[in-house]
Amino acid sequence: MTASEDEILRDQNERNNLQKAISELETAIVVSSPGTRRVLELSLAGAKARVSKLDKKIDEAKIEHAAEVQAQVAAAAALAAKETALSASERETYKGFLQESCFTKKDLGRLDEFYTHSYDRLSEGGKEEMSKRIHEGINRGEFKFTDLSKFIQEKDNEHCSAKAKKETSAREHINKSNNLSSSAKPVERTAVNDIDLSSVDLKGIQLVAATSEPTPASIPNASERGANGRS
Repeated sequence: MTASEDEILRDQNERNNLQKAISELETAIVVSSPGTRRVLELSLAGAKARVSKLDKKIDEAKIEHAAEVQAQVAAAAALAAKETALSASERETYKGFLQESCFTKKDLGRLDEFYTHSYDRLSEGGKEEMSKRIHEGINRGEFKFTDLSKFIQEKDNEHCSAKAKKETSAREHINKSNNLSSSAKPVERTAVNDIDLSSVDLKGIQLVAATSEPTPASIPNASERGANGRS
């Protein structure tokens, strides 16, 4: 039974109880004295108003639940179609399991049959779907884990153990990647404005600059130009 089904059932029970109270109030009003009639009439009006709200709520919940069921059936068919290692009849059985939000005690016989003959050919995702419904049934108090056959207990324990190892390995890989990323710090570049000029030997720099200035080329005089021209 899904959460929406539980809510519908609770509202229906409340409405049924109110209907009984309304009937009793109507009878009491007929035989009541004028002094108590007004109080009974107010209680009757309140009960009828509550029933009206519940009727509307129940109708809306039924529509929503029908849509949920339709979506669940479609999702179950899609997941079952992926289990190509199963035979056609086995896929139909598996699809029926997936249409349930959790397993109940009435499912245990069918589960034992399926786990014995078909379970090992499910994909890991298919096994996870079965395991989720087993543990959801346990959480809702439909049955205890020890109510399952020893074979189903072993298979589910194997699946849960393998799943836990994969999740642990994935977390370790992520942590390792994060550690490597944080340790690879970028090379820091010193900006010119960040240099402390007080520690720099400016005189030495000026001396080097003075001695490294190029000597200007000498310009020949007129006699030199003439002599060069005659040679």
